[in-house]
Amino acid sequence: MVKKPVSSLGIKAEGDSKLIITLANPTPYFEKLMTEQAFYPLNQKFVEKEGKSYGTTSDKTLYNGAFMFAKGSKGWTGSNKTFSLVKNPNYYDAKSVKASGITYQVISDMSTAAQLYKQGKLDIAVLDTPELIAANKSTKGFNVLQSPRTDTIEYNQSGSVPALNNVKIREAFNLATNRQGLLDTAAPSYTVLKTATPKGLDKAPNGQDFATYAAQPYSYDPEKAAKLFKEGLKELGKTSLTLTLEGDSDDAFHKSAVDYLKQNFEKVLPGLTINENLVPKAQRLKDATNNNFQIILSSWGADYNEPSNYLINFITGSTMNDGKVSNAAYDKAFKAATTVPDVNDPEKRYADYKDAEQALYEQSNINPIDTQAKSILMNPNLKGVSKVNSAMIYDLTHAYLVN
Repeated sequence: MVKKPVSSLGIKAEGDSKLIITLANPTPYFEKLMTEQAFYPLNQKFVEKEGKSYGTTSDKTLYNGAFMFAKGSKGWTGSNKTFSLVKNPNYYDAKSVKASGITYQVISDMSTAAQLYKQGKLDIAVLDTPELIAANKSTKGFNVLQSPRTDTIEYNQSGSVPALNNVKIREAFNLATNRQGLLDTAAPSYTVLKTATPKGLDKAPNGQDFATYAAQPYSYDPEKAAKLFKEGLKELGKTSLTLTLEGDSDDAFHKSAVDYLKQNFEKVLPGLTINENLVPKAQRLKDATNNNFQIILSSWGADYNEPSNYLINFITGSTMNDGKVSNAAYDKAFKAATTVPDVNDPEKRYADYKDAEQALYEQSNINPIDTQAKSILMNPNLKGVSKVNSAMIYDLTHAYLVN
């Protein structure tokens, strides 16, 4: 590790409340980047004092947001199932925060949460299964909040799985994917996705949602899929193919999706056998990072509201490029979008991002499935809840209850 003096890092404090950052390259979305948790300020003395215990309980954490954990047993002890937040008197805009506090309950069974909501004991309850959603669609306060998260099928294109370096095989999988059928079965509140980026993430200069502006013609075409798969097998000198599809064992959607996709793919693509590999999310993330998979169902959530947050994942050589995608047209488009002169011209920058999406589509490097959403029950008397599209689904900063 190379150590440099702080003065050489392009960042300095001017007084107690002003930070000056000098960028090496133009970054129009820099302010959006600053919303990432990695850039939140920390009190150095307090963090060093608490050491490894920092952030493990409410009493070992400091706050600068609208709310803070209550102290002692009413706060978060690290394991308690009920804890409270109270208004932070030192928040810069404390006068606009109407709620004096918020109480949370950790409930593992969402059907229990739905019942508590109906009994007036909860103001918000999350519905996490198709059955629970169907049973509560007519309940007063039912809402669907779009989440800035995607589910995408990634193919191992490192060369360790020769079949997946064949464009026809990858395109066959993309065309064989019945996205709407999958969502109807496993996640009816989710929406079909036709870009690497989620719906609701950002807007193009023309005012369109970027996912609409950059949409590619991903479609379900069983006949064409079967034809391309047969051609791909012939090019590989094979008449059949066995591949493993990995997903999260501890995620209800992943489990249902892997089951559905196995049947979907084997039905549409004659000669294909799909083995399921359901593992804990932590293991799936590790396998993805280590390129230890054949086909994997990945989930990615927005850190900031700009297409580069997703598109950066597929640059050749990127540490986040789990499938080892290498697409020259894609790399060229992404570089143009993020360097001078196009980076300073919104029209050109977003056109470049669209070209990058097209390059991924044309080579079938990835298989976008959906933009996630959360179905919830929310007390109609709860007002001022903000819907946001990065990091979290809703914000209670200005929330309040009316009688």
